Amino acid sequence: MEERSKATTRPGSGLVDLLAVVEQAADAIGIDDLHGNVVWGNRAFRRLFGLADDEPLGTLADYVPVRAREGLLRRHRDRVQGPLAPASYEFEARRRDGSRLWVEATVAPVVDDGVTTGTCAVIRDVTVRRRRELELDQAQQQYRSLFERAFDAIVVFEPDGEIVLDVNPRACELYGRARHELVGMSLLAITRDSRPGREALERVRARGTIENFETVHYHRDGSELFLECSASVIEYQGRAAILSIQRDVTERRLLQQRLTHAEKMEGVGQLAAGVAHEFNNVLAAVLGTAEALLDEVAEPSARSMLEQMLARGHAGAEITRELLSLSRKPNPTTAEVQPDEVIRAMSAWLAPLLGDEVTMELAPATRGLKVRADAGQLEQLLLNLALNARDAMGARGMLRVSTGGLRLTLPRQTATHRLAPGRYVVLAVRDTGPGIPDPVRARIFEPFFTTKGPGQGTGLGLATVYSIVDRIGGGIDVRNEGGACFLVYLPVAEGTERARVPTPFPGLADAPGPATLLLVDDEVVLATALARGLRAAGFEVLLAHDVATGRRLLDEHGSRLDLLLTDVSMPGGSGFELAREAVAHTPELRVLVMSGFADRGLPPELSAASFVQKPFTRATLLRRIRELLDR
Repeated sequence: MEERSKATTRPGSGLVDLLAVVEQAADAIGIDDLHGNVVWGNRAFRRLFGLADDEPLGTLADYVPVRAREGLLRRHRDRVQGPLAPASYEFEARRRDGSRLWVEATVAPVVDDGVTTGTCAVIRDVTVRRRRELELDQAQQQYRSLFERAFDAIVVFEPDGEIVLDVNPRACELYGRARHELVGMSLLAITRDSRPGREALERVRARGTIENFETVHYHRDGSELFLECSASVIEYQGRAAILSIQRDVTERRLLQQRLTHAEKMEGVGQLAAGVAHEFNNVLAAVLGTAEALLDEVAEPSARSMLEQMLARGHAGAEITRELLSLSRKPNPTTAEVQPDEVIRAMSAWLAPLLGDEVTMELAPATRGLKVRADAGQLEQLLLNLALNARDAMGARGMLRVSTGGLRLTLPRQTATHRLAPGRYVVLAVRDTGPGIPDPVRARIFEPFFTTKGPGQGTGLGLATVYSIVDRIGGGIDVRNEGGACFLVYLPVAEGTERARVPTPFPGLADAPGPATLLLVDDEVVLATALARGLRAAGFEVLLAHDVATGRRLLDEHGSRLDLLLTDVSMPGGSGFELAREAVAHTPELRVLVMSGFADRGLPPELSAASFVQKPFTRATLLRRIRELLDR
């Protein structure tokens, strides 16, 4: 073989002439024999691999790292043995000083007189290109890693039809859809209002980027997603696309809405507290006088007018109570209530209120589940929703009230509150009315907001429902399902005392035997009417219109007084101060405090006293007095 190699390279042979031509080539060219010995290399070959002009060329194995030798030698054998083996390939090479480089080799067999004697390789240094490819690959991997692991949702879409081209896992989680569902979908199909989005898209195309643009998309379950987006124009797979980074601000937006609503409610509460006292005093005077006149008037038409006056006065008192309910804190005396029992107890008197043209269907199905609440508040909640539904249906249609159980393993956002995981009773009130338009739905829980005409409502019904549910710790969803559907989520109570559903107080008997009362109230008309009614009921009544007169009467008649009936806010002092002094002087004296304000609790030293809120009926007042005197 050595003799053959010498023969093929002696002067005048065709191979020598070829070698003279390629000696000056820019690319490295090398020739090896069938045994892997490098028998010739041009100047570029020696420069590429760091060989001196007189340095032996060695073998193929000398030009590759140890770990790559087997692969290179196998390619060499394959190329020698047949033309079907790849003609070009890249591999990691080794210079004579041990440094590494990447080369691309194009290899062809060397044939002499029909006999394959070795291979000739044209070798090009591709280290720089390979390094750039590697860097690009690493950058792409890093980009993909950031893309896949980003906390915010990332959506890549084409600008014309907003067709989704790619999404990251957070986007799938945000929309509640798998990647294959989102890719190919148009964002226009899940956008609440496409017009602002298209305007923002035009700004992105004009400027190249846009920041903090807000839009509203829909989750798979139909709920709204408030998104804060930043978008840029990018090149994606050879075409222009939009990369949108979307941050879910739904909870923040809802918290802002709740804060705004809470501020409104607080304002209403302050307004109610300021107005209620005077208004309730006026109502109490009107109702007390009307009741007193009713005792003395026998003429039917006059009695009818007095009864109408009483009815309208009680309607005004109900409006005041709804106002006050917006500002009251949770009642510490609440206990366990079964919503199903409340619904069944209400059915007897709720149906007549709805009218003959409204069919009511009850479907309680919570099997004894209980919530911690006040039964009266639950009654108020259901009454307000039912009357609201009746008005929406135009006094004709069907109202369906149902309950069901729900267990949440993950938090759920409702229209009003974010529900924590746990068990809930879902109270559903559905009607067959026209439903609720979106602009109205966004405001229905605001105090005083109403779609009714002047004189047809106060706009407090749903605001009261909101307040009651807020105190209980639940939430409300509002949907259109062939009509309006209110879903009220009430957290299930565990291990607390069960409260009985309130029942009407039985008929009032005559007042107990003779008793002496001291009545102190600065409202002269009211005090006079109360005194007249109490005297008619058999009581002896001492009357004072200010704290100073009340103190004097206590000093003069304290030993024979059975009960002190006093207002709270009066000229010259407080009814609480007067009551404290009276109890300190006569511990056995009973005390009944009345006020136009909501019951905010009595002072500790008056824990044995009782409270009645103005306006009240004579029957209510006599009942409270009897309860106190019978202790």
